[in-house]
Amino acid sequence: MADQIVAESGANTIDVNDPALAARAARQRRKAAWAQAEISVRKVLLAWMEDHPGVPMDESVSGECVKAGTACFSDLDTPIGCASDPRSEAQMVAGLARKTFKALRAERPFRVERTEQEWNALFPRYPSSESGDGFMMALDADESEGIRATMAKYGLCVIRGALSEETCDATVAAMFDEVNEDRTRLGMTGPAVSPSDPASWDTKNWPAKSKFLVRKVALHPQAFANRCAPSVVKVFEALFKTSKLRATVDNWGIVRGAKHNPKWKAGLKPHWDLNPFSFRGYCDKGQDPGYQGLIALSDQTLETGCHLTLPGGTSFLPLWIKENVMPLTVNRKSLRPDQDDPIVKYMQPIPLRKGEMVVWSWGQLHGSTDSDSDVLRLQQYVRLYPSPEAGEAYDYEGHDRYGCVKTLRRCQKDGNVTADELLGILTNSMSSDFLG
Repeated sequence: MADQIVAESGANTIDVNDPALAARAARQRRKAAWAQAEISVRKVLLAWMEDHPGVPMDESVSGECVKAGTACFSDLDTPIGCASDPRSEAQMVAGLARKTFKALRAERPFRVERTEQEWNALFPRYPSSESGDGFMMALDADESEGIRATMAKYGLCVIRGALSEETCDATVAAMFDEVNEDRTRLGMTGPAVSPSDPASWDTKNWPAKSKFLVRKVALHPQAFANRCAPSVVKVFEALFKTSKLRATVDNWGIVRGAKHNPKWKAGLKPHWDLNPFSFRGYCDKGQDPGYQGLIALSDQTLETGCHLTLPGGTSFLPLWIKENVMPLTVNRKSLRPDQDDPIVKYMQPIPLRKGEMVVWSWGQLHGSTDSDSDVLRLQQYVRLYPSPEAGEAYDYEGHDRYGCVKTLRRCQKDGNVTADELLGILTNSMSSDFLG
């Protein structure tokens, strides 16, 4: 009958003179056509992604998706869109293609097969010292251009003489004064922990059982003095191109020699402290998430264990993101690569001389090597970042868990530092500018 149509949802007839029923039938046809377009676009993208692993969607495949998707609308009596969506059918399918491509990338990333030569080109070795003494090339703190160029190429830079040997010795003494003062505060018995007495290194003898073996950040006046040492400050001024900086209030680093105790052997597994997807998100907005650093208070060799990094890793992140699964929730938490990720084998140990500092980008995959020594590996974690007065869009103070203002407030609240002690630190060790 001319005045009746058959609804696709069943065998019932719809009277075309009933506008509501006719509109419902039209909506059902549009819905079915859109579902078919989703299938068609997905097929196009899957075929293209098989032939172009790890490659971003380009205009050519977007055009193929639009052609395949809009073909599904040819039999419709009314447009696929609605009054509230002014886009054309082609624009709507192009948007569908982008959304589908992102979903497929999360479902089934395609790792690119590379030759050994190609991998080595992506991850150039950080240069060794010209003296051949087993350590690395180091720059002076006032070599601003060299520091920035080295960071851009390798994602890290080693700095010569960040602290003098005498300052390193004084810092080690301060570290263990603080460790043993905390033991006393906790009512712990047994021998004082000594860097020269392996018998005192048993886990039960330390204030904490965590990887740092201490339960609070480094609060000794010497630790604050190191954070604003001229050589340290110069490096971060060079990287951020500003003198308006603040220092984090970070930890001591203590790693026990594991030669006679294999339980202490393992180093830190490869990881990013800032999720790579978050890191690139900030970079795409023109923001620099910053840099981390540590100062070696004793020689760090292959035997004692040392910093481990992926040279060129920060530059590789845009490709790595395209070839790996994006987490369902992208946040700032640390992330470890898969055990079979081919990039891990290209990581490089970075031995450090006593007093040297290694600084690395938050985008660097890093960790530490195992200890096979009978001595401690001692270090202080340091970094500076632009203060709010620098006018940066990135919220360094808010994002950094060791941001100076909130960390010192927390330490005061927990009773780990008094107002008088803080005043003494500000007066004797560093400008208040570095602590906010």
